[in-house]
Amino acid sequence: MFLVPKLTAGGVGQVTKSLCTEYKQQSHNVTVLSLTSRKDSDHAMEKHYTSIGVVVKHLPFKNTGMLAFIGSFFLLLNYFMKHREPELIIIPAIFNAIVAIPAAKITLSKSAIIVNAHTAVSQYLDTQRAIKRMIFAAGRIILPLADVVANDSKGASNDLKQRLSLKDVTTLYNPCCTEADITYSAASSKAPHVWLQDSKLTVLLGCGRFVESKNFGFMIEVFNELYKNNNNLRLILLGGGEEEEQLRDIVKQRNLGEVVSFEGYVSNVKEYMYHSQYFWLTSKFEGFSIVLAEALSMGTPCIANNCPHGPREVLDNGKYGLLISGYDVHKNAVKINEYINTQAEDKAFYRSRAQAFSSERMAGEYLKSVGLE
Repeated sequence: MFLVPKLTAGGVGQVTKSLCTEYKQQSHNVTVLSLTSRKDSDHAMEKHYTSIGVVVKHLPFKNTGMLAFIGSFFLLLNYFMKHREPELIIIPAIFNAIVAIPAAKITLSKSAIIVNAHTAVSQYLDTQRAIKRMIFAAGRIILPLADVVANDSKGASNDLKQRLSLKDVTTLYNPCCTEADITYSAASSKAPHVWLQDSKLTVLLGCGRFVESKNFGFMIEVFNELYKNNNNLRLILLGGGEEEEQLRDIVKQRNLGEVVSFEGYVSNVKEYMYHSQYFWLTSKFEGFSIVLAEALSMGTPCIANNCPHGPREVLDNGKYGLLISGYDVHKNAVKINEYINTQAEDKAFYRSRAQAFSSERMAGEYLKSVGLE
């Protein structure tokens, strides 16, 4: 069973989808339990689960804030009392774990429980309200009741361990690709954007939620510096979010409307990655960074700011891409300009790193961590 805040196409949603798909291929019975209503969920994600035989159930509690937190506890308590207990419960969120673990223990569940934080905890909490930080602090008492507490990079695991004074936090990387991804070739098909079809252009690709922590405004400012010296550069942005209008305004103010393209949410992200010359990440913090690993699986070299904590590990300290310290616009532009003017390795080189994050491998690591493999 996977206990998730909601069915979403975001990072945690993709991790859950990858693991669910792999476990179904291994003939396990799989349930996804969502604390958000069906109407507020990603319908394509739910359709995928249904198509492969994953059972999806929703336990929505309509109120918000602390009342929703308490209400979710009683909903889960009731659910665990009435349903056959799963062999393994995977909870990809600390806040859900703080609710779910007591509910499972009260019902005397013998289920093994894995909690994976999936974020750079200290940096994330610095952006949250006091009430959320108070709830999180309860993890000092509740999380040790789980069989495994994990995060998705070694740096993020150490941070979680220190933040909550936990005895042990393991590292379970995110499953980001399959064998089909690593061997994928779209060379004979038409690239999904006109810029990607023009061999004279160098296309940088950014992808993610348009929120403050992902720092897309900084990306656009650096691109503006790069473009002044190289008119063959283009920037494609995939995704959306609360800062989209602000980002579009920056593009307009810098007169970049003809060379920066907002493509929204697309279903063929990996095709964009495959055909782009470089994948670019400017986040202020990342527990792991799924998009970096996905880009590597497409054989695409990556550029990333060396933020806490994931990019350093995903790119193996810069072996598989450019890591940049700090967020000075000019210095970043200089580093990137130098990097894109050097000869990239062939696709097989970058894909060799992505194999460490395959769905098959990580599904096995989850089971092994609780002695079920």
